[in-house]
Amino acid sequence: MVIKKLDSKTMDINSMDKKDMNEDSDDEDRAEMLSKHIMCGKCRRSCPTVCYVPKRFIVTILTGIGMMLVYAMRTNLAVTVILILDFAPHTKVGTTQAMEAVWHLPTVQWDTREIGFLHAVFYIGYIITHIPGGYLTTIWASHRIFGGCILFSAVMNLLLPVFVEEVGYVGTCCLRGIQGMGEGLLYPACYGLLRHWSTTKERGRLVSAVLTGSYAGAIIGFPMAGFITHYIGWQYVYYVCGGVCIVWYFSWLCLVYEKPSHHTSISDEEYNYLCDAQGSDVIDYVSGSYSSIPHIVKVLVAFGSGYMADLLLLRCSPTVVRKLLTGIGFSIVALSFFILTFCETGVSAILVLCIAAGFFAVSISGWQINHYDLSARYAGILVSVTSAFGTLGAIAVPLVTGELTKDRTLDGWDDIFYVTMAIFLFSALVFVIFGSGNEQPWAKPPSNIELVQKIDPLARKPYRTFVQQKSADTKDILQAESIDGKAQQKNDKIHELVDRLTEQLSAEEIKKDS
Repeated sequence: MVIKKLDSKTMDINSMDKKDMNEDSDDEDRAEMLSKHIMCGKCRRSCPTVCYVPKRFIVTILTGIGMMLVYAMRTNLAVTVILILDFAPHTKVGTTQAMEAVWHLPTVQWDTREIGFLHAVFYIGYIITHIPGGYLTTIWASHRIFGGCILFSAVMNLLLPVFVEEVGYVGTCCLRGIQGMGEGLLYPACYGLLRHWSTTKERGRLVSAVLTGSYAGAIIGFPMAGFITHYIGWQYVYYVCGGVCIVWYFSWLCLVYEKPSHHTSISDEEYNYLCDAQGSDVIDYVSGSYSSIPHIVKVLVAFGSGYMADLLLLRCSPTVVRKLLTGIGFSIVALSFFILTFCETGVSAILVLCIAAGFFAVSISGWQINHYDLSARYAGILVSVTSAFGTLGAIAVPLVTGELTKDRTLDGWDDIFYVTMAIFLFSALVFVIFGSGNEQPWAKPPSNIELVQKIDPLARKPYRTFVQQKSADTKDILQAESIDGKAQQKNDKIHELVDRLTEQLSAEEIKKDS
């Protein structure tokens, strides 16, 4: 028996049959009823479905758009630093006049190390507020935190061009760190919000749709930033992205509420459907902080696994290192999912998930780096093939999960963990038996083919930091060419002397014979 949450939203609906409103009604019957007959939250009358869009879908769409805008905004600085480091940026901003191009380009001169730290300081701020952000979602409204994160980051983005040109490098780094701290609350707030607006059966689809927005952000952000920089100016990239985020924020304030019970225009049918489907899952406010911990562990371990792999390569062959890291990582992950079937508390489950995430990060320096071992020349092609197969899994996972958990019992989740365990064990076994860390024969062209370096006559040095070494490098090259030339001259003289001696000996032998 599902205990319904008493709320002011709960009311008798005379136009509905009492049998349809029974507490033991199945979720599928409730969803079908929603699609046929709903109560409009604004006019409280029976209305056709065309006049009502489920509020949970509106929340999902706006959350996905927000994620997309944030990740598109992150590409702004990535495009700007290309102009800072480029050797001849004035040829790429839509004008051939050098004086006119100045208005399209940043005037600062930062090297690659400064640019690298400028990127890193953002994620330093990001990780500082990540765990506290999870706790804040338990005491503050998640939708306000999520919207506030994007608004705050947008304001910081609007200030970045001024800091780059006027304040200087140190001030820009501080601003980027503060911007990262603001976005550190994003994912905990996102998860904290969607737990109220999704059901067990729909959660896979809705959450995947939101996370897809973050992936689409870079796809949209980079070409848009390049277009605006090319035709308008580099500063306007920040103004456009920041302005769009602010417009999104006001739409967010008007259309999104923390929970269905707080929404002013949600239909009674959708509200009752969400309450019945969720049960008591939304009462305990501990989702946001705990869900981020395994991801943090994975990030930290993945960073260290690269150094561990490089140290092992000093003593072992690439094949041994890749098989060792992949085999151990996948096996422990499989064991962790098996242990999850026995966990009965949230703390124990989070601990096991942290172990699984950490050892999966260990395997990253095994199978993922293996593309370069097999063929550095064709690594991009290999990654495209393996990623395509991985995408098939990403498509299948929410479908299989929805099917196995349709009864909303722990047995369904146990089945999911068993399937995941089997996949990891099978993958580890196949990689350990058939995997290799050696360069493959097909990675090199046949011996009768001579490789010629492809030269682009229009290519320029991409990094300005090499300009200072240009004269020294050129001098060294000229000296090397001079030395090679002298050596070649000596070799030519030796060959001439040998030829002359050979001719003289041949002539003397002919005379003796005659």
